[in-house]
Amino acid sequence: MNTTGNFKTLVIAEKPSVAQDIVRALTPVAGKFEKHDDHFENDRYVVSSAVGHLVEIAAPEQYDVKRGKWSFAHLPVIPPYFDLKPVDKTKSRLNAVVRLAKRKDVTELVNACDAGR
Repeated sequence: MNTTGNFKTLVIAEKPSVAQDIVRALTPVAGKFEKHDDHFENDRYVVSSAVGHLVEIAAPEQYDVKRGKWSFAHLPVIPPYFDLKPVDKTKSRLNAVVRLAKRKDVTELVNACDAGR
């Protein structure tokens, strides 16, 4: 993990309560955190969270296939990659996390979300 004061590590938790737990665990070794609207921050870390799923796989009808738009006649459709789209109800949270990840002082990112999914 980053140990300099010039750059920060962004830690993304799966939900706000886990972000608070991470802050409590880091405070004794990393110093006190300041609470902001969408994250916690100190000299070394920025800790934020998702609120459930932030993106989902695009629906089959959103993929183009060989003969035009998707239909049952074209099954099975297995695209070379799966398009992701923001979940409508968590789009603002996704935007907040992306904004934090794009900060110039954030040089490392830790995924502290549920690994079981």
